[in-house]
Amino acid sequence: MDRIYSGACMTIVAAAEYGMFSSLNSTIHTPETRHLTSVRCSDSDLKNPIKLAKAAKADRIQSYYETLCRSKWAQRAWTYQEHILSKRVVFFLGSQIFWQCECAVWDSSQLRPQQDGERSSEILSEVAPMRKLSVPTWPDFSIYADLVCPYNGRELSHKEDGLSAFLGVLNYLAPAFPQGFSFGLPRLYIDHALLWQPLRGTYRFAWSPESGGHRPSTPAARRPTLPSWAWCGWQCFIDPESFRPALNIGPDGHDKPSIESSWKLRNTVTWEHMASSEESAHDTLSIPNQISASVARVFFLPVATLGFQYASTMRRSAFYWAFANPVLVDNPLTSLSKVVVVRDTAGKFSSLIRITGDATCRPGKPIELIAISQGSVKGKCLRSCYEEKVLLRSTYADPRRFHAVYDRDGRWVGSEDKISREDGHNYRVVPEGEYEESLDLPEYADDQEYQFYNVLWVQRGENDVAYRAGCGRVLAEAWEKSDPENIRITLG
Repeated sequence: MDRIYSGACMTIVAAAEYGMFSSLNSTIHTPETRHLTSVRCSDSDLKNPIKLAKAAKADRIQSYYETLCRSKWAQRAWTYQEHILSKRVVFFLGSQIFWQCECAVWDSSQLRPQQDGERSSEILSEVAPMRKLSVPTWPDFSIYADLVCPYNGRELSHKEDGLSAFLGVLNYLAPAFPQGFSFGLPRLYIDHALLWQPLRGTYRFAWSPESGGHRPSTPAARRPTLPSWAWCGWQCFIDPESFRPALNIGPDGHDKPSIESSWKLRNTVTWEHMASSEESAHDTLSIPNQISASVARVFFLPVATLGFQYASTMRRSAFYWAFANPVLVDNPLTSLSKVVVVRDTAGKFSSLIRITGDATCRPGKPIELIAISQGSVKGKCLRSCYEEKVLLRSTYADPRRFHAVYDRDGRWVGSEDKISREDGHNYRVVPEGEYEESLDLPEYADDQEYQFYNVLWVQRGENDVAYRAGCGRVLAEAWEKSDPENIRITLG
């Protein structure tokens, strides 16, 4: 498919709500569209006609992509590579139409071809950076992550197609990744790629009148014919921040100096791939989906499973609506994964594990963790990761309700104690089911470097094959004091 779409002169996309022709509706039905009654811009832009015009153009382009995201077409997995790999696309949104290529977005009214192609390209890069996709000259993990994360939560009629529907994109990237891919994970970066984490389960918008304001979330859903250790074995959008160590790797294969990120990874495990070096849509199901290695194992004790709950407030507005792309945003927090707090046998805090699907555990009942790599990070970065932010608003730190703060990309960046009665971003972190009431937490100094082990929580299946249930970190001191044993493990 990569050759078909990338080689086509133009791709025509029917992105009306049910497609251009539907047995559900005899008329062309347009997805819900944001009406451009105002332009999103800063106060300073209002005094500058050029900036105001640019803001209006960017807002119109953004509105088209927001409308596109709400279409059935954008929710289907097989249409993803159609969008990514096509050089030129004409989108029919029912009563609307717009053109997209590598350097411009046009419509039939206000967005017209212009000589100032550089300005048009600049605006497009801000709202749709994927349109300049080109084959990387080196195994750039950031491009791989940009492509994988928005794909994996899309809908499939057949769960076993979770990898097949993405093979066109992998084939496009293959020349830059000399060792190829194993069930979608680049073999060159297998230790980094195994750290993928779910962001949210399915393609759902933040607001729905049927649910009283917010649609209920679902955890990552298992695709049983595909391996649990690979993202394609689950239906869920991938959290880009889970790839932080890999995003620090430069063209020379070494970590780039970075002020913003101090995450590092050191390989400690050699995985044996039991799959063929060739993957295609025709033989994926016949490839053995297991990998094996000698790893260190420790049994730790769960303390609690933490999740989000809305903190009720009296709102002045009748409903809340989010116009942002619903895929890779943290809003609402109730749609994000649960976190398991773990201690050692002495009762000391040891680890935080993000649950991949719907696995459960009980306080005091051991769970099996295997070390897949080692890592380090400075305290400032560690405190800003998702699991730590959840822990710090829990019963073990500050259990009060809070108001979530998001950045311009919809990512959860902080919390405020002052509750808002306007936007509905008020939450409380609550333990689900049984939990231990007290636990002493460590304190992290901003500039101090902390060592840890990246671990998988695994559950055993037939023939003692281990399956992924969660992923997280164990502080190095806690791991090494727990007398880890070396075992041979097979992941399915």
